[in-house]
Amino acid sequence: MYFFKLTLLLVNTLSMVSAVDEECIGQPPCYCSTFVLRNQSYYEMTCSNEGLLSIPKFDEIKVTNDALDIDLSKNNITVIGDSAFANFLVGGNTEIEIDLSSNRLQNITAAAFEGIAKNIVYLDISNNNLSALAGGLLELSSLQTLLANGNPVKILNDDLFKVVGESLTYFSVNMSFIVFWPESMQHLMSLKQLDLYGLRYTDIPVDAFDGFSESLLSLSLKKSYLPNIPQAVCSLKNMFQLDLEGSFIKNTTFICTSPLVSMIDLNMNECTLDRFPNMLASFPALKTLKIALNQIKDIAEVFIPMNHSLENLDMSFNRLQSIPYALTKFHLMVDLVLNFNNIMSVQIDDLKNFTSLIWLELNSNGILKISDDAFQNNINLDEINLSANNLTKIPSSVKTLSELKYLDLSFNDIKCTCSNFHLLKGWTVSNDLSLSGYCNQEKSSLELYINDRLPYCL
Repeated sequence: MYFFKLTLLLVNTLSMVSAVDEECIGQPPCYCSTFVLRNQSYYEMTCSNEGLLSIPKFDEIKVTNDALDIDLSKNNITVIGDSAFANFLVGGNTEIEIDLSSNRLQNITAAAFEGIAKNIVYLDISNNNLSALAGGLLELSSLQTLLANGNPVKILNDDLFKVVGESLTYFSVNMSFIVFWPESMQHLMSLKQLDLYGLRYTDIPVDAFDGFSESLLSLSLKKSYLPNIPQAVCSLKNMFQLDLEGSFIKNTTFICTSPLVSMIDLNMNECTLDRFPNMLASFPALKTLKIALNQIKDIAEVFIPMNHSLENLDMSFNRLQSIPYALTKFHLMVDLVLNFNNIMSVQIDDLKNFTSLIWLELNSNGILKISDDAFQNNINLDEINLSANNLTKIPSSVKTLSELKYLDLSFNDIKCTCSNFHLLKGWTVSNDLSLSGYCNQEKSSLELYINDRLPYCL
């Protein structure tokens, strides 16, 4: 539903949404709207954040639209009783999305969705008090998305997964209270996205994903107790995204017999890594790696295959004392983020192989010196963030960067003198370049000094 609303907002901005002329009758405290999006007609009933204690007693509403969206989020509803939505009279082809997130739900009765059960394709019951996924959920044979994270679920119902096994493509749930791996998930033969929060065991079965190993594209195991990437992941041949943020991963080695050639996005932010992970050979097509908020001090060259495909690397908030030489193996690097480390200098060879580099972020490191030739090979650099360091001058190689659009030198100790800037003479800050920062000894901006005063230096 949130993806739907975001899409609607963007499309509406582009004037691609039009109102529907047919009558829409709101039922206080709820209000309704109808619209057409991409040749599909929608009927939306919104009752969000109204302090409701139960599902409103809706008058009979005949809905002939292609889709019905019912928003009951952010209320105080505790029970969804029998036939709670029976007065919505829908056609056989109307797809229904219901948002019941952030309530106080404790029970969904067996007949809760009577009359509309086979039309429901999206159900958000996240952030409630449900201990089991049962009751009326067992009637939702067309369900495609089920969001149940943020509930104290203790058991995952085998009957539920049998009912939605062929239709469900996205499932999220909190695993903190589930003691054993739910083998019943193997019924989810069409699953494309799986988000499991807070796993409390240190390993999962090798065959855990067997039922959907071919269909799964995205897997999230956030805030788990897993000490390493589980071997079960090796079965997910078509997965392109893996999210392990906030997990207790310590073992940095992960090897699959057959590399996962579809994997392009890996998030290991805020784990407990003290070394760069040795797993790139198993992810030869990886484009984006996020390993910020760890304790990494250096990178072993042997962990990085030559000419690897990585383009985006975020190693912010680690313990690097220099830009690791091993990174030069990433010839295709486009975005390099090394903010909030302990890097003291940038040497001439640190960035020399990054000929495709567009964004470079090195703010808040304490950098004292940058070689005048540090950027000589980075001809495509568009943005450089060097704010909050201890620099006293601007590296002269920036004047050779014809693509540079943004240079942030704010919160440094730049000394604006002729002797300090003599290598920059002849360089002007054009309208195409945004330069942030001030001379340390006066309030004039760096841009003003370079354009108005530097030309008069002898």
